[in-house]
Amino acid sequence: MKPAKDVLLDFLKEVDGDFHPPLSEKIDLELFADKMLDNAVFFYELSDSGVIKGLIAMYANDYEKQYAYIPLVAVSPRYRKLGIANRLLSTTLRYVASLKGKINTIGIHANNPVAISLYQKIGFKCKETINGRSYLEFKL
Repeated sequence: MKPAKDVLLDFLKEVDGDFHPPLSEKIDLELFADKMLDNAVFFYELSDSGVIKGLIAMYANDYEKQYAYIPLVAVSPRYRKLGIANRLLSTTLRYVASLKGKINTIGIHANNPVAISLYQKIGFKCKETINGRSYLEFKL
């Protein structure tokens, strides 16, 4: 199930500054939301009031290369240190495993040491680092 566009856009604005450079300096947030809503698979947790606590967006549609890409992992500052990112990543990996051979590699870019550490604890391996930005992969 996909989040509503306005809820997704509010979340992107909330976490924008967590990325270096901020997402809004690289792409129009509304266009980014539209692209993800059109093409991504979402894993997220909502608060009781319907705001996004944490979200992962993933493109898992390159069956020729058997490759999926995660363009966004983020948790609202109000809900950090509660294990949300870890739970969402575990759910994401189970989903990809359920595709039964259609996808065998998941890639992600990160430059946040906390995020990189989380990905590595789950089993992602750093393939290269360029200008402080690491590319990590998880092989199924």
